[in-house]
Amino acid sequence: METPLPSQRNGRIVAISNQKGGSAKTMTAINLGEACARVKYKVLIVDLDGQGNATTSLGVKAEDLPQDGSLFNVFMGEQVDIRKMIRKSNREKLQMDLIPTSEDLQQMDVGILELGIRRGIVRGRAGESEADLDPFVRDAIQTIYFHLSEALEPLRADYDLILLDCPPGYNCVTGNALLASDCVIIPLDSGPWSYGGAKSALKHFETLQDVFGKTVMTLGILLCKFKPKQRLHQQILSLLETHYTSLLFETTISESVRFTEAAGNKKSLWEWDNRRESLAGDYEKLAVEVLKRLKLSPPLPEATNPEQPSV
Repeated sequence: METPLPSQRNGRIVAISNQKGGSAKTMTAINLGEACARVKYKVLIVDLDGQGNATTSLGVKAEDLPQDGSLFNVFMGEQVDIRKMIRKSNREKLQMDLIPTSEDLQQMDVGILELGIRRGIVRGRAGESEADLDPFVRDAIQTIYFHLSEALEPLRADYDLILLDCPPGYNCVTGNALLASDCVIIPLDSGPWSYGGAKSALKHFETLQDVFGKTVMTLGILLCKFKPKQRLHQQILSLLETHYTSLLFETTISESVRFTEAAGNKKSLWEWDNRRESLAGDYEKLAVEVLKRLKLSPPLPEATNPEQPSV
């Protein structure tokens, strides 16, 4: 007798994070996601960057944004249904969805600071001393930094892969993403500071572990904007191979304007540049490595998928 196919997924959550801007985080989130979707995995991109580049690149317009709750509300710990935020991407033939950004995310830290001050004042007026407030502060920080994790957990049953496109820097939004994830991909540009960027990221992960007691696992370090004929880029690659042998992906992502061109024309990279030796080809190779490291089960047949978002 045949073994019945599972009816639910057990999705992996992967953050794509680097404190430096311009290190190909969004490009990697979108194109890694699409490469996996092209081999039948069901993928969700979560745009955590208030600039919204992933949101616009995947075809979600301002009038399509959720009106009854956004990621900002999730981070503030409000009771909202995250499933209502999911939108179908413009990769119409693929199982590739999006939770769009909220412009408010750019003021996230200010919002949380204001909330903390208000709560602290209320408790202080109730007659509590500064020492009495210490446990409250610790509990509040613990709670705030796990809001995204709590919201995303139910979505594991709906998706094979959930990719978190993090903003630059190490702030509350990024901290939430790292603590919500099973593991992290660190994209680096091929410039002279890339080795220091990797070292800084890994140090930050250790700090989160010390503070919150949750291990932040690194799935891999990805060298992007790579020109194999440029001596500096080869030196950076050699340095990373020496110090991070087991973490460094074998795949490098080529320097190319193809993704910017494709996004500007509202096209998939695969539609815009389908040559074998191309940026799309780089991400197909990366997808093979990522899926292998994640040890993901084969994708479910499309007929068993939960209903797709209608928007």
